[in-house]
Amino acid sequence: MTDFAGVIQELVRTTSEQVAERTARRLLNELVPHLRRSPGRPSIGFLTNREAQAALGVSKATLARWRKDGTLAHSKVGQNVYYAIADVEGLLASRRVRREG
Repeated sequence: MTDFAGVIQELVRTTSEQVAERTARRLLNELVPHLRRSPGRPSIGFLTNREAQAALGVSKATLARWRKDGTLAHSKVGQNVYYAIADVEGLLASRRVRREG
């Protein structure tokens, strides 16, 4: 299994948006096969709040703010919050910064 903590630390340390996006995609690619094997998941293609935090390298409070202001769409089942992987990838793509040169 991949060392998720190492991947997250790499994401947080980087200042390059391109490297951050590549790292987040790598993490998502590593998570998806494990999600398929996890019992009790709502559906393939969704991340829990904790998984989204790890994938994006943000705090629980940041995700809550993004839910409230509509930055990141979510689904709620009871007390559980889920994010479509496609929405997480879309957020990353929308914040992509190209180097001016």
